[in-house]
Amino acid sequence: MKKLLSVLLALTLSSAVLVACTGEAAESTPADTTTAAPTTTTQAPAATTTAPVTTETPTPGTDEPVPGTDETPAPDVDTTGATNINAIEGVDARVYAFEYPSEFGGSTVALIYYFEDKTTNLHTDMATTITNGGYAVVYIDGEAYKIENYANGAPWFRMDVETPGATLISGLSYEITVYVYNAEETLVYYTDTVSKVSELSTANAPEREALNVELPENLTKVTADATTATVEGFSSQWGDGATSNLFDGNTTTTKIGGNTSGTVTVTFSLTEAATVTHYTLYTGGDTATNGARNPSAWTLYGEVDGEWVELSTVTATKTHVTGLAATNSTPYSYAVTNAKACQNYKIVFTTGSAFQLNEMELFVG
Repeated sequence: MKKLLSVLLALTLSSAVLVACTGEAAESTPADTTTAAPTTTTQAPAATTTAPVTTETPTPGTDEPVPGTDETPAPDVDTTGATNINAIEGVDARVYAFEYPSEFGGSTVALIYYFEDKTTNLHTDMATTITNGGYAVVYIDGEAYKIENYANGAPWFRMDVETPGATLISGLSYEITVYVYNAEETLVYYTDTVSKVSELSTANAPEREALNVELPENLTKVTADATTATVEGFSSQWGDGATSNLFDGNTTTTKIGGNTSGTVTVTFSLTEAATVTHYTLYTGGDTATNGARNPSAWTLYGEVDGEWVELSTVTATKTHVTGLAATNSTPYSYAVTNAKACQNYKIVFTTGSAFQLNEMELFVG
């Protein structure tokens, strides 16, 4: 920029000298000046635009992890001629992340991408590509990391850095994309972006705040009609897991439960409209040994003018957990964040392959 300003200054001074020496030059000067100005204005933004591209665009192949932020998605990559891993029949790409033995390069090692390879030699080909001087760039929520090793020929990438192991949290979704380059910097394999994480050690995960609360004093308990409560989402409901058990007043020995396909919806009514401000869920009597039967998230709805309105949602995030633990017949209470006067309610649970709760209590006040 300094050189450009110096050149412009020199040109201006030269024009001034010509104007002073000859009258003809003075008449032609306005046209020359008008032409030069737009040229200078056009070039300046080009120089300004070029600078961020050089410093901010992630470049595969650097010695250090490629910088990025949650707001920076994986860059557009020309995938012409490369193989889309997700499109290969018989290959199931899964995301795993968990603590790995220190002899593999650190106290925390994240195994970012695993390929269940049933009909091809994909993992052999990828291992050969990386061990022969290639590498992979893995984007996790837009943040890029370079991987220059394959886990002893096994079908996964191994990441020997602590940052992902310290930030990934089990049960949450992360946008993950993988690009694999050979030693000649040519893209060989890539994946479509996926959003799933499983089997994560929480040894290095940040501490998260529980969403359950202490019930305030002076609340009034209201009772749902156990006989009219209905449930949807069970593929098979256990013989001792009747829907009415959720509102029968017994918090220790009876339960609602069964096998599910991922969602269970319980619909219930009060004797009259009431503004429910808090509720309590009781875990099942054998949840300590069957913790996976706890719901992982849920949303409470109320019927307002014939429409279901969301009243409150409880779900795990990077900063919070539901608070519902693997304990037997234990109460966990929650506040309703958007309380409204309703007579009909429903609660939609996100579940695993099985679900159970002993009781649900409702409070106003």
